Amino acid sequence: MMRLSIDAWLERNTPYIRLIESESGHEVLYMDSHQIQALFESGDITPQELEKCFKSDGQTRSELVTALIDHSRASSANPVRLQVAV
Repeated sequence: MMRLSIDAWLERNTPYIRLIESESGHEVLYMDSHQIQALFESGDITPQELEKCFKSDGQTRSELVTALIDHSRASSANPVRLQVAV
């Protein structure tokens, strides 16, 4: 099972969200400010849900990771950089 860490900094001029594979440190997903805005506008994830994720259990974080990956796959007009190391 791949363990992922969420690195998100939304309160800066150039916000980002990254998913990082915990053991190797490889970045597997990166979302820039435009992609984050599209994510929030789509309603797939709200800023409140993202904030709540960091104050909750692992199940909620797993759901967030799944939603981020699903959104990145569905966003063909502005694809998110997604890399899976093998």
